[in-house]
Amino acid sequence: MQQTQGWFSARPLIMLMVRPYPKPTERINEYLVRLCYVNGFFKISELLGVLGMRPIKQAQMGQWAQHHLKALNKVLTKALGRPCDDVIALHSRSDTEKWLFGYDRALAELIVDFPRVCVHCVSEEKTMDWRWAIGTIARCPKHLTPLIDSCPHCDKPLIWDANILEFCPKCKKSWDITGTEVVEPLSQLEKDLWPAIDGNINVTEKQLQDLTYAMYMAARPFDVMIQRYGRIPFSRNHYQLVLNGLALLTSEDCRSKWVKACQRYWKNYPGYINPVHLLLENVDVLNTEENCHTFGFTERPEFIQKARVQYVTDKVKDQPIYHVDIFLLAKAINLSLSDATILFESKTFPMVNKSFVGNHKMMKSKIFNIKDIMKKVKRFAKGPKPNTSYIELNAGSKLLPRYLCQYGDVVNAVLNKEVQGYFNDAFDLSEVRVDKAMIFSWLSHHREEQCCYTITITSAALALAVDEDAIKSLVYDGELRWGKHQRRGEFIDGDSFLSYVERNNLYET
Repeated sequence: MQQTQGWFSARPLIMLMVRPYPKPTERINEYLVRLCYVNGFFKISELLGVLGMRPIKQAQMGQWAQHHLKALNKVLTKALGRPCDDVIALHSRSDTEKWLFGYDRALAELIVDFPRVCVHCVSEEKTMDWRWAIGTIARCPKHLTPLIDSCPHCDKPLIWDANILEFCPKCKKSWDITGTEVVEPLSQLEKDLWPAIDGNINVTEKQLQDLTYAMYMAARPFDVMIQRYGRIPFSRNHYQLVLNGLALLTSEDCRSKWVKACQRYWKNYPGYINPVHLLLENVDVLNTEENCHTFGFTERPEFIQKARVQYVTDKVKDQPIYHVDIFLLAKAINLSLSDATILFESKTFPMVNKSFVGNHKMMKSKIFNIKDIMKKVKRFAKGPKPNTSYIELNAGSKLLPRYLCQYGDVVNAVLNKEVQGYFNDAFDLSEVRVDKAMIFSWLSHHREEQCCYTITITSAALALAVDEDAIKSLVYDGELRWGKHQRRGEFIDGDSFLSYVERNNLYET
């Protein structure tokens, strides 16, 4: 295809020479590519600029905003010489396509931003099918060949360019349609995933959730941290990622190979800290033994979100596969979320993405390296020192509330060597044995620190082993004081509480 000279680019084009109607297989981008092709343009942006529409970024063409659609309708109505509601309607073809987006999926939006083509179809028909842009589709059901997103000659990613209907827009080499290699027919699940032109599909939302989860695991086969994506990131040969996800769902043999590969990284960790466990916990496998030969263990860095790596200093060699969020970390060491958060907020367990602060509303954004954390914890799981008297403490110990202390505070003190103690197992911090003499001294000091501030009426009641009404009575009797600037009686002045405890010689050992 020859590039059109810019003789008409100095003034807005009122009407195009060739004005085709949309085809049933097209959405907006596919139609605009064909409109460029038949009128001698390369890029969609070039065509829209000539028609008088303000520039629109390439990424915005994946999700057309309403004001862009309105502007597009205006210029196309003039350029085609007819109402263009049928073109604008291609953006949201029908209500039957609501399955293209799901909030509960690992990959929420199934329509991808990058072009994918069947080289046989474009060579035969000079048009693109909107279903090629569905991220859970791997192959063309007509020719059984993969949908390519990168040129097989130059390996460059394809771009939205009209030349894509004939050859690679980058290296200009024609699509090779002479291949005679034997290809397998579509599996039943692949057939079900291919929707009808009107958008009807023969799979359930749960199956789409399972496949997108499996695709993420295939992209990060040794990761235990699942970070959801609103849109599918570009990674070369996306079709292979789909096939690998299908293999994880349908082949017990592939999963067995995966288990062996995962052992290299996770053999020293409990079974629930393992990518395979996470997959089986979250999806319903089919075991139809289809496409098992396609599975590989190639990690795709495009599926590592920037928050996991961009704040790591050059001096630290971080391994993303050992990243966990605060929820999985708490599960790994058998602590409650509140106790694990104490270890994070005290910086005993440092975050990988260090720019984030301790905001409880952003709990899912907190990222830790479990390998580094376990190196620290294992030093405290080697058994007691001889000739030392120990007591056992856990989250249910009645001693701790009396000193305004949470169990996570004790674990933190042990890990920071403020109190001598040890755990039975590095992956089970739910119980700790601490030096008896040291712990009571530390608890008294901890209580004094807590009383430098106001304390909740609930904490005060637990500490004195009474109900909240009894605490209010102590305030009315002058034994305790409300916290400053507290009008609702929710907080007790810490100094008054500490003085009350000392006056009455409470908890002395």
